[in-house]
Amino acid sequence: GRGGERIPPRTRTHIMGCMQSVPLPDPVAKFFHGKPMTPELQASLEAVLSDDFELRFVGEFVPEYAKPVVLDRSKFPGALKNLQASFPNLTFAPTKSVKQKANGSWAALTLVSGDHTGEPFAPMPHLEKIPTSQKNVKIGPEEFALFLTEDGTKINKVEITPQHEGAEVGPPGFYRKLGGELKPPPK
Repeated sequence: GRGGERIPPRTRTHIMGCMQSVPLPDPVAKFFHGKPMTPELQASLEAVLSDDFELRFVGEFVPEYAKPVVLDRSKFPGALKNLQASFPNLTFAPTKSVKQKANGSWAALTLVSGDHTGEPFAPMPHLEKIPTSQKNVKIGPEEFALFLTEDGTKINKVEITPQHEGAEVGPPGFYRKLGGELKPPPK
């Protein structure tokens, strides 16, 4: 052979019917797969979060309730598990192909959806849980931007940008769409 070096064929990932023309770094592909977020897929995503990982909501259309929210490495998996327990088919589906932006992040407009067929749901322990409602809840499309560590092996930041006034975001948005009322925690 020729020096034994095999050049892998250029991979095209097929996401939700969108042709993904640029091969995605592994951690990015572990988020933007467009399939329901099973516990296995969640575990593989958790494995690529850096120790200093943070998720936050950014931009001019972030609702008041989400402005102070920062989900770090200790909080994000729990928030995702809680959502997935109530919405077993929870899906983060890119609506367009994932592109690398000028700031280095990998981003796509993403529709977050799920059917409330699992556990009664509340995003925080002090809120009243909403009984299983069978409702289909959709949020977005909103932009998810993933920033990687310098070596490209881990996700160290996720920024979610709602696209219009009045957009609901995150687990509290799912709660409001089920008819829940967000209240501050008791003092």
